[in-house]
Amino acid sequence: MSELFTTKFSNVKVPEELKERIRSIATAEGRAMWQVILDGISFYEAQRRRSRLKEELPHHEKVSWYITKLSMAVCHYLATGKDENFYETLATIDEVGKRLKVDTSLLTSTLNNFRNSRRKTPKKRAAVLKALKLLVQDLITKVVEEPRQTTQTLGGQ
Repeated sequence: MSELFTTKFSNVKVPEELKERIRSIATAEGRAMWQVILDGISFYEAQRRRSRLKEELPHHEKVSWYITKLSMAVCHYLATGKDENFYETLATIDEVGKRLKVDTSLLTSTLNNFRNSRRKTPKKRAAVLKALKLLVQDLITKVVEEPRQTTQTLGGQ
């Protein structure tokens, strides 16, 4: 019965510096060296899977992520009004436009108008949010129509 719970070990040649790093991590964490190596391998494999999984995500999941990211960026800028947040928001808008191939000019110009206005009135904030809403509607429409376009190109109804 003790044979079932016995772990067989073997030797692996590694540079001395690497062995010392593994040993110091294991000692600091109170674990065996092989557990540190196993964690490293697990992390490596997870990172390799992650990039493939990201590529395999359905388009609607990517779009929903960008809608969330875009909405949070715009609202964060409206709440703070800081220049740093303004430029980060413009970068996010540009990223969404390029990656999802949508026209973001209305939102960009509305946001610029808001930033350059002396008084940040509720009406001006509402204009920015309306431009955001229109862009979100475009993104949703694009996702909904995408399967139809694929079906039509394949000769479906």
